[in-house]
Amino acid sequence: MNDLFLNFTSDCEERQKIIVSKDAGHQRKHIANNADLNRVSHYKIDGVVITEGPRCDFLLINEDKLSAYLIEIKGSDINKAVEQLAKTEEVLKDPLSAYKLNFRIIASKIRTHAIESVTFKRFKEKKKDAFKWKIEQMEEDI
Repeated sequence: MNDLFLNFTSDCEERQKIIVSKDAGHQRKHIANNADLNRVSHYKIDGVVITEGPRCDFLLINEDKLSAYLIEIKGSDINKAVEQLAKTEEVLKDPLSAYKLNFRIIASKIRTHAIESVTFKRFKEKKKDAFKWKIEQMEEDI
């Protein structure tokens, strides 16, 4: 793990089976299933690891698979969510250079015009399979 995260404590146990990223007071959440009990770490990014500028909510790292997930829990403004993911990637690019980056948006609702926006389409095209979005809840194996 990079030195950037040495000053922060992971919000999950080292080989935790299920890791949930969820903002207090909201139902929207990302559920990561760690069935193989890989070494994982989970950090609150917004206001903890990064305190200024646009940033996503959570970072989930699977150390054994060298994969990292930038997770944004959002209301309905997915263009803002895309901006937050992109800015977080910029800030954490060097510390996470050894990891395959994945990008996740879990929103309360997404309007059709939002997914047709240039901002959303460009991000989706640029990130390809590394980018996924869902309404209310996303569950995946990591």
